[in-house]
Amino acid sequence: MLKMRNFVKNQDGVSVSIFALLFMMLLCMVGVVIDGGMLYVTKTHLQKTANAAVLSGAQELNNNNNEVKSIVNYILTAHNELESLEKLEFPEDKKVTIYLTKEVMTPFYRLFGVEKVPVSVKASAALFGSTKSSIFDYLIFSEDPKKTFYVSGSKNKFNGKVHINGPSEISGSDNQFNDIYEYVGKLKNSGGNNKFPNGKEKSVYMDILDISKDEYKANATTVYNRKKTFSNSNTNVDGIIYVEGDVVFSGGHISGKGTVFATGNIILSGSNLKYKSDDDSVAFYSLKDIEIPGSDGEFHGLFYAPNGNIKLNGSKNTIKGSLIAKEFESISGSDLNLVYDGRYRETLSENLQIKLVK
Repeated sequence: MLKMRNFVKNQDGVSVSIFALLFMMLLCMVGVVIDGGMLYVTKTHLQKTANAAVLSGAQELNNNNNEVKSIVNYILTAHNELESLEKLEFPEDKKVTIYLTKEVMTPFYRLFGVEKVPVSVKASAALFGSTKSSIFDYLIFSEDPKKTFYVSGSKNKFNGKVHINGPSEISGSDNQFNDIYEYVGKLKNSGGNNKFPNGKEKSVYMDILDISKDEYKANATTVYNRKKTFSNSNTNVDGIIYVEGDVVFSGGHISGKGTVFATGNIILSGSNLKYKSDDDSVAFYSLKDIEIPGSDGEFHGLFYAPNGNIKLNGSKNTIKGSLIAKEFESISGSDLNLVYDGRYRETLSENLQIKLVK
């Protein structure tokens, strides 16, 4: 009987030891999952930020490297990762590469003497092709050869080259086209006192470039899976904002240097909607239509709707950049000041493309 009791006591001791061992193993597994998860989230964030920075910066590779550095630093600052910049280099002509490194605190690993683990990422973007005959050299580009480009508004100023693949009809009056007006279809100027001081030229058809929503979604810094309305007094756009659906801007100001990509329509509806400073620029990409019904606004950047319309219905708006679409349903607004600005020249074209590379 005594031997049996001693045996049971010994077994109790073994059970406690096994339980303690299993508990320690469980704690180790939980610790590894927590620290590993933190490292994964940090690396994913760093990689997306790096991708957005080089894709934005590469747009200036045709100009000078200082402009590229400025944009890269701006994007990194906007995502609180400027201190993570380890190196920015230009390994080849028309290519930019950045290296980001960030030390992550590890609550569990520190029990074994490892307080921080460095997480590093690399991203490169390159500019391909020639800059000749790009559709992004134009203030206005209308692609559909079967759709008429209508200007029914009056007293509008077009300060940049215009290219229309289809017919043109200028029915408004006192419009000024202060650079070359290229047209492929018929041109009907039925309005009064419309001026073409640099002439009208018969041209040839130019194609428009489609855009991949998958690529933009994969590199987006912010993703919305349904319609999004921005109604704040100031909406900051940095990196790539991807929206599955329509996007509406109705606030007072837009700031930042980034991209808004929508699978639906983009509507800039607020009156007096303006960019906060001349340094701010935003590219708007829509797989459907882009509409600016508000008035007294000011916008800097690219408006791109390769499958739909750009509708300029508001009046007294200033737009600096490029407006490119499959068609322009009608420019019915008046007193518009449209200015081509090469600083906002997007480099997505059949001849010139920006891509992430190894």
